[in-house]
Amino acid sequence: MDRRIGHAEAMTSFVDERDAILDALERILRTWHEHESFDHAVTETVSRTGYAAADVAAQLRHVAVRCRAEVLRELLVDEHDGVEPDPADLPSTVLVLASGGVPGLVIEGIASALAVGATALVRPSRDETILHHLLGGLRAWEPALADRIEVVGTGGVDVPWNRAEAAVVFGSNETIARVRELLPAAASRRVAGYGSRQGIAVLAAGADIDASWAERLADDVLTFRQRGCMSPSWIFVVGDDATADELVSAIGRELALGRTRHLAPGVEDHIAQRRSSDADVLGAIAAGMAVDSTAFHTGDARVTVVRVPTIDALGTHVAHLGSLLQTAVVATGIEDRPRIAEILLDSGCTRVCLPGDAHWPDPRWPQDGIGRIAPLLG
Repeated sequence: MDRRIGHAEAMTSFVDERDAILDALERILRTWHEHESFDHAVTETVSRTGYAAADVAAQLRHVAVRCRAEVLRELLVDEHDGVEPDPADLPSTVLVLASGGVPGLVIEGIASALAVGATALVRPSRDETILHHLLGGLRAWEPALADRIEVVGTGGVDVPWNRAEAAVVFGSNETIARVRELLPAAASRRVAGYGSRQGIAVLAAGADIDASWAERLADDVLTFRQRGCMSPSWIFVVGDDATADELVSAIGRELALGRTRHLAPGVEDHIAQRRSSDADVLGAIAAGMAVDSTAFHTGDARVTVVRVPTIDALGTHVAHLGSLLQTAVVATGIEDRPRIAEILLDSGCTRVCLPGDAHWPDPRWPQDGIGRIAPLLG
């Protein structure tokens, strides 16, 4: 038999099997909100985190959109130079570690593993509240899909590092570095590591200072109690003192009013304790901009406000955050947005959006700018 024919048949078989699994994942996620287990997942997340139920449910529905079969297939090709990768070059197992601080991240990690045809070796985090509710029904709903997801590293048993051929990690930079150390050498070069990042916002004259605009920005900051890298922790206010004072007053007022929208009833609204290493890093950065910065708290939110005299100076100020940059929310006049967006992207931001959209990235956005599939391809 011609080897080329044999390879083509193997390729077709692999793609058909993988696509069937991705279709099964989409079927589950499209209808999961109709099942009792979805309600249980939301309820447990609310009780463990204090997040508002509406925020948790909306996040899980958005995860379902990002994990559609069509989206994953397009990403696989787009992030591999426009062609379907050779199955022989793909990992057969992908270790998935995801903090439960932002609901549903573990599902996105599993989806990335399934997109390359791998079995997902899932190590639940201590604060994970979603996974077991979804997995509980998979055996009955989609047994072939359930067979491609294996929970590992629980009950005192160590993670089977040697079985992993790649990894998806949502966590701190320290966690990602530790995972690379523990994986086999070949697998350590195939790690999709989504680490320490910071969301920012940029405001300038011409922004629509009304209740709807201010509420949207407050929602961006306060959703999930400012955990994760999409909630702005830094707000750069461009313009003279009079303009800046008006903008900062609007921010503070709406953050104070918006707290209850993002808290479960009865949750104590207190200042969150950041990890000490993050606090040290962010404190040092703020000290470097001390002449132009102030900080204020509202409930869990801690926001550093930086005064920027002109748009031309924005790049220099934003650059202080270095590799921490991620999502940037732009609230400015429409005529300034293209220029500001260009400055932010050149400075290292991986995504620019309007107020209210921080937590809802485009399904095809390459997470943290590194891709959702590409790192697993080596």
